[in-house]
Amino acid sequence: MNHHSAQSGKEQSSMLRTIETLMTGLIDYAGLFPPSKLDMATATQNYARDLRSQHERFLSRFICPANRLDELTQHASSLMPGTHATSGYREHADFQDPWQISAIIIGDLQENLDRIYAFNEHHDNEANGLAMVDAIEMRVGKPDDIDEALELIPELIVPAFELPREAIFEGDPRGFIAAIAGSGG
Repeated sequence: MNHHSAQSGKEQSSMLRTIETLMTGLIDYAGLFPPSKLDMATATQNYARDLRSQHERFLSRFICPANRLDELTQHASSLMPGTHATSGYREHADFQDPWQISAIIIGDLQENLDRIYAFNEHHDNEANGLAMVDAIEMRVGKPDDIDEALELIPELIVPAFELPREAIFEGDPRGFIAAIAGSGG
């Protein structure tokens, strides 16, 4: 092997590590939504399988509407880390992180946050399966809605806001810019 091919091999290896680092945790699992539109049981089984696959490092949060968190608990608790410990089968209990969930907010924010708090409290116990809603996604009508939402959302939950195009590009953009700056984004 000559010096040039050894150098290009090192460069390729370095580039692959860089790409892998950039891709880590990049993909949220949205199996409940189009185009897949899977039922909760199938979506949670697929997510659990993918978390144990060779590509698990690229996978991030399970996306779930907040109004379906009880259904998520029903179908996924036995698949989540920690639950194996109650049966004496600890192979996965010791090394898997809790499932990260991003909850889609539909309807009243406070009602959805109450569901999230109940879900997080329930899944903070190893026997119930370890999981945590640590991100939310919600549509807002105007930039001022972001400020109102941030008053309610705890700091441990990362919010993402979807604004209608016209709220961003029409009229004076200062309200939008102030809302983004105020969110710490």
